[in-house]
Amino acid sequence: MNANHPGIVKNATYLFMAQGLNYLIPLITLPFLVSHVGAQVFGVVAFGQAVAVYAQLVADYGFNISATRNVTIKRTGPHRELSVYVSTIMGAKIALLIPVFLVAIPLCWWHASSNSEMLAYVLLLASAVGNVLTPIWFYQGMNQMGPVAIASTVTKLLSAVGVLLWVRQPEDLVLTALVLSVPPILVGAVCVSMLLRSSVLDPTSVRIAGIITELKHGAPYFFSSAGGGILSSSGVFVLGIFHDSAVVGVYAAAEKIIKAAIGCLAPISQSLYPVNAQAFGKSVEAG
Repeated sequence: MNANHPGIVKNATYLFMAQGLNYLIPLITLPFLVSHVGAQVFGVVAFGQAVAVYAQLVADYGFNISATRNVTIKRTGPHRELSVYVSTIMGAKIALLIPVFLVAIPLCWWHASSNSEMLAYVLLLASAVGNVLTPIWFYQGMNQMGPVAIASTVTKLLSAVGVLLWVRQPEDLVLTALVLSVPPILVGAVCVSMLLRSSVLDPTSVRIAGIITELKHGAPYFFSSAGGGILSSSGVFVLGIFHDSAVVGVYAAAEKIIKAAIGCLAPISQSLYPVNAQAFGKSVEAG
């Protein structure tokens, strides 16, 4: 692999821009939210986000590794082959969300202490749909992180502004959940629109047999990487099951600060992966 590959620096920059906001924005909005809505309401939001992370983790199914690699290899081949593959992966991710939601929604209903909490949970779960519809794995594989990074950056900034402008009191729980869930949904809609316009996404090409095949291919990646994702959200989730929301809120606030520091280096490895995968696709020596 050529360490000076121009795509590495460019993609790393875009990933830092997009994912950096995932950690920077909470550092800005977190003190504001806790001081205005209180630890209990913040705990409700944190628990809903933890459930949404679990939903996204299942839907990702290791495709962020296997699909990125395959897109990197297929991008130089026939367009139709790439289109069928991308459509199948998207279909598989949506199919995985269905059983997850069948479990998550009753769980949230059991956990919610009011109608407003339940509505907040549903809105936060909807953000998982937006994340599933955002094919970062595709743009990484194509070495074209620019469009999705820009869309993600703009919507997250708008979300932060919305929190700072509109959230004022504990009664704004539903509004807080709405402001936090809209950005990923908008990004997902924009990405799907771009894929459809470029004929990369063709829903009519999706077949159940193809989905089953890709689930089999992605299984090793899922089982090898799922543990870390489960553990990263287990603290908030377990506390939410056994303790009140105020305890969850205090813990989640501290955890977000720690994750912000740890997550800073992730974009570098993610930008290196598609280039390395393409090299390995040619030969072991090249990789």
